[in-house]
Amino acid sequence: MVKIEVEIESQEQLREAIEAGVDIIMIDNCSPEKTKLLAEDVPASIIIEASGGINLETLGLYSECGVDYISLGCLTHSTEPFDISFNSVGGSKV
Repeated sequence: MVKIEVEIESQEQLREAIEAGVDIIMIDNCSPEKTKLLAEDVPASIIIEASGGINLETLGLYSECGVDYISLGCLTHSTEPFDISFNSVGGSKV
């Protein structure tokens, strides 16, 4: 009932993940060219995610690599936290 996802960065790790029967393979910290090469060897039954160092400028290159999902850490890494607090004093009974 739980999906298993593994990160890989090499052909050897890819083979191990496929043999282990994982559900999702995350190709991490690879160039678009290497990502495409690795993705070509993944069976259609396994979901492929690209991640690591991808930004808005390189997003288009990764979209052409045959992956199912692309993770963009830059969407959250550069944001400022927003502090929200809520104070309640007293209250009414319903």
